[in-house]
Parts: sequence; C-alpha cells; structure tokens
Amino acid sequence: MMSCVVDPYKRQVWQVWQKMEAFITDILTLAKDAVLSQAWIYPLLGISYLASHPELYSAAAPVVIRALTISIAITTAMFFFTYISKMDSWVYQHRYPSIQRKSGFQM
Repeated sequence: MMSCVVDPYKRQVWQVWQKMEAFITDILTLAKDAVLSQAWIYPLLGISYLASHPELYSAAAPVVIRALTISIAITTAMFFFTYISKMDSWVYQHRYPSIQRKSGFQM
C-alpha cells in the first residue's frame, strides 16, 4: 500500500528533476555560446579606443555628463520619494507600536 502512495510523488520529483536538468543545460549552453562569441569584448575595445584617442573627448564629454546628471537626479529623487518615506513609517511604527498611523507620504 505504501508503494502506491509514494510512486506518484517519485514520478513528480523525477519530472521536476528532469525539467531542472534541462533548464540548467540550456543555461550552460547559452553561457558557453556567449563567452565563445566574444561579443562581450566590444565595449572594452570601445573604452580603450576612446581612452587612446583624446580628440574624441570633446565629442563624448557632453553625452557622458548628461547621462551622469540624469542618473544622479533619478537616483536622488527615488531615494527621497521612496526610501525616506518608507524609513519614516518604519521608524514611527517601531518607536510607537501602539499608535496606528495612516500609510502614505506625510512630512
């Protein structure tokens, strides 16, 4: 009787194992193809080319400065509007656990 109950579970475990094995094989094949294609080397070659040709700095500087400015502005805004408000509610909740406070952005 026990073998009848265990057999479906063994079958399910075996099917999951086969799916995981196929998934891992696919991932390893994809990783091997990516490394052997050497497509990852082109950004490094571009950086070294830019570093070895100073006359390109004047053309690349405005783009890099604008990208850095936008990245810093977005990171600062996300930090201010999401993290600070969450930390405020977390500190308030742990400092005064008996008081229920409405969720939302409040200063």
